[in-house]
Amino acid sequence: MFYTDPTFWVLVSFIIFCGVVWWKARGIIAQNLDTRVERIQAELDEVRQLKAQAQQAQAEQRQRNRQAKEEVKAIEAAAREEVTEQARLAHEKLERTMAQRREQATQRIVQAEAAALKEIAERTIGLSISASQKILEGQMVGKVGASIIDAAIKEAADIAEKHAE
Repeated sequence: MFYTDPTFWVLVSFIIFCGVVWWKARGIIAQNLDTRVERIQAELDEVRQLKAQAQQAQAEQRQRNRQAKEEVKAIEAAAREEVTEQARLAHEKLERTMAQRREQATQRIVQAEAAALKEIAERTIGLSISASQKILEGQMVGKVGASIIDAAIKEAADIAEKHAE
């Protein structure tokens, strides 16, 4: 009969041993995996929040650009009104004043555009660096978490081997 064979009983005891080891180690493994899942979820939430902040900053910058364009239009309109008033006073004086005012308006527009572009670039760089730093910090934590899980699994296997002896 098969149950009188010692090989059969070694197989049965090995299966029982594996079952006991699995029963003891599965809680530790599940807990470590749950911790890692929670950490990754927190990192994803943080990335979503950073993305929302970046989008909000971008929308604010677009609003500022629109306002700057409106200001430029207002300045241009004011300059045109002033030129018209000066035309009534004297045609010769108007020629000199128009040339002078157009150059000043052009310089203001160029300066306003340069300042707006510089501010956009500085904000974009700052947000990109911040987001990259957060993502890299999150990835480093994830690797450490993986090594902790690997160490826990190895420790559980070592304990199981000690109890088997």
